[in-house]
Amino acid sequence: MRQLLNIKSQGFTLLELITVMAIIGILASSIMVTLSVQKKRAVVGRVLTEMSAAMQNIYLCKSDDGTINAPNNTGGNNICSFGGVENANYGQWPDVSAATLGDGMNFVISRIGDFNSSTGWAYWATPTGTGVSGADTICCNSKSGKCGKVSSGGCNANTIIK
Repeated sequence: MRQLLNIKSQGFTLLELITVMAIIGILASSIMVTLSVQKKRAVVGRVLTEMSAAMQNIYLCKSDDGTINAPNNTGGNNICSFGGVENANYGQWPDVSAATLGDGMNFVISRIGDFNSSTGWAYWATPTGTGVSGADTICCNSKSGKCGKVSSGGCNANTIIK
C-alpha cells in the first residue's frame, strides 16, 4: 500500500526536534518573566490598597479620640488604642512581611511625625525583598490625606501625592 501511495515513513530529524524544543524553551522563559513582573505589580497594588485602608482607619480612630499606635517594621499590630488598651475595631497596620506577601516580596513600614498631634505626619512602605526590587515606595501622609507611589525623593509629611 505504501508503495502505491509513494509515502515515505521517515520521522522527524534530530535538528527539527531540537529546534522545536528551543522555541518552546524561549516561549516558556518569556512567559515566566511576564508572570514575575505581574506578581510584583499585584503585590505592590495590594500593599497600596492596605496602606490606604490604614489611612482611613487612622482618621476614624482620631475622630473617636483614640490614640494612633505606631506601626511595627512589618506591620500587623493594631492601629488604634483607647486609654492604653489596643482596640482591633479600627483595623491593623498592613502586614508587609515575606510570610504574608510571599518569599522575596516584603516591605518595611516607617513613619515620621506623631499621628496624635496636629503637626504633619507620614508613613510609608519601602520595598526590601528581592521580588519587589525596583518597585516604588508607597507613601501616605497628612498633607495629601491619601496614599500613593513615590519613585524618588522619599516620603515625608510634605510630600505631594498625586
